[in-house]
Amino acid sequence: SRFVQADASNQLFPDNSFDLVVTHGLLMHIPSAKINQAFSEIIRISKKYILIYEQVGFTNQYTFDYDYVKLAKDYNLKVKFKFIDKRDLIWLHLEK
Repeated sequence: SRFVQADASNQLFPDNSFDLVVTHGLLMHIPSAKINQAFSEIIRISKKYILIYEQVGFTNQYTFDYDYVKLAKDYNLKVKFKFIDKRDLIWLHLEK
């Protein structure tokens, strides 16, 4: 294995590179102008599954609040599991 650092909105990996792509506190830090591009890249490099674990309902100068379910549906992804815990963290299991 190797560590790769890349821009979330411009991944270096070929299409369908990973069985599962996971975000954990990543998307909430991407500015509104780049969120669609970053989400498209996540979908592009995923073969089938995407797991999103992000904070919701909170913003400041470093974080942005997105409707991840709407974003997933806008890209025709199936929401297989959704849970928001008591810390306002959303867990989404998506399928292409």
